[in-house]
Order: sequence, then C-alpha cells, then structure tokens
Amino acid sequence: MDYNKESIPAAVLKRIEKFTQKAEFQPNLVTNRSFAAGALCQWVRSIEDYAKALKIVNPKKEKKAAAEAELARMKEFLARLQSEYSVLA
Repeated sequence: MDYNKESIPAAVLKRIEKFTQKAEFQPNLVTNRSFAAGALCQWVRSIEDYAKALKIVNPKKEKKAAAEAELARMKEFLARLQSEYSVLA
C-alpha cells in the first residue's frame, strides 16, 4: 500500500484529531486490546506528526528553492560579466 503522506487534506487531519487527542488513543494502550489496532494507532499518530512537521518544513523548502534559483541567476550574471571583462582586458 502506498499512502500519499505529502498531501493530506486539512479536513482529514481535523477529523482524525478528534481521536488522537483522546487519552486512550495511545499505541501501548490500544495494543493491549488488539495488536493490529495498536499498529494502526501508531501509524495514524505518525502520519499526523509528519503532516504537522510538513507545515513547518514546506515553507522553508520553498524559500530554499527560491534562494537557490536566485543564486543560479546571479552566478550566470557574474559569468557573463567576467566573460565581458576578459574580452576588454
């Protein structure tokens, strides 16, 4: 099974939050009743944590990509200036 954890809709996160906020929704407690349910509980909590982390990381990734694009543009500009200078010198 392949789950697209990179783009979980906010509505889905809000719906699962009703369960993950409950004190009894802990993997170790759920595993006492059912091993499979405990594993699923751990997976849901992990996916939720990952989605919350992405809200912080994605804007930083976008800023980094924009800065790298600007750096590439400036390097190209510098190379052009250096080649013009070498022709004049």
